[in-house]
Amino acid sequence: VFDFEDEELEEIIAALKERIKDRDIIIRQHDLTESSQITEDEILKYKQSRYLCRTIINKINEIVERGVNNVD
Repeated sequence: VFDFEDEELEEIIAALKERIKDRDIIIRQHDLTESSQITEDEILKYKQSRYLCRTIINKINEIVERGVNNVD
């Protein structure tokens, strides 16, 4: 069904994790400084982006695990 190599999936997951880390830094800085440079709407978008990245990682892992379990 999927035409991804393990290495490609690892790269995708690594990129998503990097994006989560970037989002966490921005959110943490905002929380610590209560900077008005970033609006609450922007912070909400960063949080949604972080959540979406985590969801995608979890789904990839779930699909890979299911695929591994189905190979006999």
